[in-house]
Amino acid sequence: MRFFLLLLFALILDHAAVAQTVDPLPERALQRIGTPRLRHGSRIMALAFTPNGKNLAAAGGDDLIRLWDLETGKLTWQSAEAEPWVQALAFSPRGAAFFTGGAFKSVRFWESISGRPLGKLDKHTTPVKALALSPDSTLIASGSQDGTIILWETIVRLPVIELKNHNDEINQIVFSPDSALFASVSADRTVRVWDVEKNNLLHTLPAGCHPYAACFLYDGNPDRNDVKRLASAGDDNLITLWDAKAGTVLGKLAGHASAVVSLVGNKKGTQLISASLDGAVIVWDVEKKTKLQTFQRSLGDADALALSPDGKLVAVAGIHQAIRLFEVESGKEIHLGKGPQAGIAGAVLLDAGKVVASVTAHGEVQIWEAGVQKKAWNLKRQPLQHADYLLASAPDHKLLATANNLESEFRLWTPEGKDAGTLPLVKGEAPVSLHFAPGGKHLAVGLRSGKVELWDVPAKQKLKTLAYPGVPYALAFTTKHDRLAVSGESSVVLFDVAAGTTIRTFPSKEGMPATATPSVASLAYSPDGKMLALGCRDSLIRLLDADTGKEIRALEGHASVVNSLAFSFDSRTLVSGSFDKTARLWEVFSGKSIRTFNGHIGEVTAVAISSDARTLLSASTDTTMLLWDATSVAAKLSKSSDVPPPFSTLWDQLAHVEASVGQPALWEFVPLGNVGAGHIEKKVAEILVDPAAIDRWLTELSSPDFTTRDTARIELEKKGIWMEGRLRVSLKGTDNLESIRRIQKMLEKIQGRLPLEQERLRLRRIMAALEQIGTAEAIKTLKDLARGAPEKDLQVEAQETVVRMMQRSVKSG
Repeated sequence: MRFFLLLLFALILDHAAVAQTVDPLPERALQRIGTPRLRHGSRIMALAFTPNGKNLAAAGGDDLIRLWDLETGKLTWQSAEAEPWVQALAFSPRGAAFFTGGAFKSVRFWESISGRPLGKLDKHTTPVKALALSPDSTLIASGSQDGTIILWETIVRLPVIELKNHNDEINQIVFSPDSALFASVSADRTVRVWDVEKNNLLHTLPAGCHPYAACFLYDGNPDRNDVKRLASAGDDNLITLWDAKAGTVLGKLAGHASAVVSLVGNKKGTQLISASLDGAVIVWDVEKKTKLQTFQRSLGDADALALSPDGKLVAVAGIHQAIRLFEVESGKEIHLGKGPQAGIAGAVLLDAGKVVASVTAHGEVQIWEAGVQKKAWNLKRQPLQHADYLLASAPDHKLLATANNLESEFRLWTPEGKDAGTLPLVKGEAPVSLHFAPGGKHLAVGLRSGKVELWDVPAKQKLKTLAYPGVPYALAFTTKHDRLAVSGESSVVLFDVAAGTTIRTFPSKEGMPATATPSVASLAYSPDGKMLALGCRDSLIRLLDADTGKEIRALEGHASVVNSLAFSFDSRTLVSGSFDKTARLWEVFSGKSIRTFNGHIGEVTAVAISSDARTLLSASTDTTMLLWDATSVAAKLSKSSDVPPPFSTLWDQLAHVEASVGQPALWEFVPLGNVGAGHIEKKVAEILVDPAAIDRWLTELSSPDFTTRDTARIELEKKGIWMEGRLRVSLKGTDNLESIRRIQKMLEKIQGRLPLEQERLRLRRIMAALEQIGTAEAIKTLKDLARGAPEKDLQVEAQETVVRMMQRSVKSG
């Protein structure tokens, strides 16, 4: 018995250990691709280790301040409120508090354990760009965008002196280890050394470049704090070593190929670590002025650099939102979570949603299956530059296209990573958008100059060039590939693809002057070809008539620019991704939001919806992608259920004005298969009409025979609110006072039930449910609706649904 108890205890501990390594998913998320560990949603501009070396704080961009556990990579806490564009961060010597400087023009104090704000120092009139705490904890030095430096007394939190010698922004401030000196680095091309006790300027050092960083170096003797050496670096790609007291140059370190923007030294004074825009971090032997170690990380990740207190671990981060950790001695990277090391610039669903293809902001294409990376290849040909990468997939998912805004070409790939060819664009042109036509044969490439090139992909031949009056960031083909919509500015241009001519131009918002019309960030045609969706920079999604450009409705809910749009196969739902860090699912025919998907900490750059409309994909600058349940009943869909839900409740919910109620009810029918279809069939039978019978009953309302009149009244009232329109037409067409009285009474009676619009909502949701059920019984009910739905447009929609089901059945068969 004791053995089994011990075994059980061991299993419990093992399960607990596994549970601790799993990152929880957001509500309704099915899977995460990538890791949330050591990830931010925006540019990381400041890093600092806690004094005990167990945690790392990070901040910057339009984001929160976060503290990370360096044993697991998990989040310890994050600030309750945003502190945007923090560019400087420093811990107190014992780590009980930390200080930040950023866009709010204040030096702020925070409690390290909880991240709770403790107070602030207000005197700067421009954003605080640099911050340092003296090693003896008596002073805080802050530098701002206008070149002002303020020394603050930490205990009383009052300014000691305000220094205005610099005439441009302060990039960094550093104290000497003995707190006797501090140095300021400015965009005015100088590094200045100050005497702390006298509050006066010792030296103005000509940097000879735009300097970004500085670091005081210990003299190498742990028994002395008589600091003399100062290192500075900037856009001359060099590190300059100075005698800080004499103001003379001691030497230079050369080895970077681009601007050096971060410096940090160890406490022994033996090593200096530099990070550059060239993608390299170099560990230097200060005495010998030689390289000890070089390791690469993401291009552009050099905004923030921090060295652990024991000098063994270096953290580096920047524009790619991922904090990367390296062992100083070996250069080995420490991974605390698997996944992309940069934000996701584009993503598509392949193979009925089972496979995801993505491209990162640092130019790596990755193929994922069941959340596991199967293939990856690097697109970078210019390793010293950062680019905006584009990704598009052919409709049959057998070909991918990539491009970036620095190379005058686009490239073709198979999903297995095989190079399928490179096609040249006009030299000097910068691609800004890619979009395959529905057949997959043609590809449109939008160029920054305003041109849109149309290519025959199999022939690898350019067919024609179209002209858009702006930058064509957004492209969309109709399903028949006869038209191409182009936008990116405040207007949408519709082109005839075959002729290469303009069909029409219309504004993104009707009735507004050009100066007040919002720019368009994304486009999508509905598969039925009836609608064009515009994702606008004013946060609205506008659904336009595909032929006339007239606005059908506007979808309101996002709080910022809509970056990406995708329709479901049946054109009934639309998914959107926004800069506001959310994805949303919309019911197109009601214009209402079905659900908001919250789970990303960075902007959502791309969205997609699976071919069965049951799974959504969202990709973000936070380096992760999330697969979401679009149905609310994902678990039920994996198995049939013999226990029907309360049909009366679901039936009422199907007619709810809010899509967030009606859509989940719709999906409850789907796992029931024929049981659900049978219940729907019974309800549908009650509203089916025979047009000839309706016409006869309307005529018989004026019959002189009471029995005939009353029978007609009863039959028409059975159809309820569906008869409202026909009755009102009859009312206008008669002068018979008795007929008018009868019709008015009937209208009063049917008005006591649900409004017609809610009945229409219910019937359209019923059709969606039947299409998802997909059985012969479901098709039969849809055919009945195609013949006898109470309104003509609903008959048409039912017939289109039947045709689509037949076509999909043929393709799958």
